[in-house]
Amino acid sequence: MPRAILGTLLIAAVVSTLAQLSLTLLIPWSPTMESTSFEDAFESHGFLFLKWLVAIGEVVLLPLVCLVSFLPEPELLAAMSEDKLLPSFLSFQVSERTSGNDYSHY
Repeated sequence: MPRAILGTLLIAAVVSTLAQLSLTLLIPWSPTMESTSFEDAFESHGFLFLKWLVAIGEVVLLPLVCLVSFLPEPELLAAMSEDKLLPSFLSFQVSERTSGNDYSHY
């Protein structure tokens, strides 16, 4: 596994763990609690500005994350079709003779 991917996964895991730990420390656990959010935690401590900042951040970033998740799809489909997991028309074959794209399999 490349070091950049390993580093990214490690950093994401540490940040996620620290966020979950901070939420756990902000809100005391109770048996009737089904789910809680950072908005609830900030509101219970009187940080209304942070409550609204987190809420607006979630509304803005959720569509962005959804859109960014579509970016690797063509590359993923092409790699899977080169591995014969999907039909071959989903990837371009590089011709050894011309060193370019071979469109003859269409």
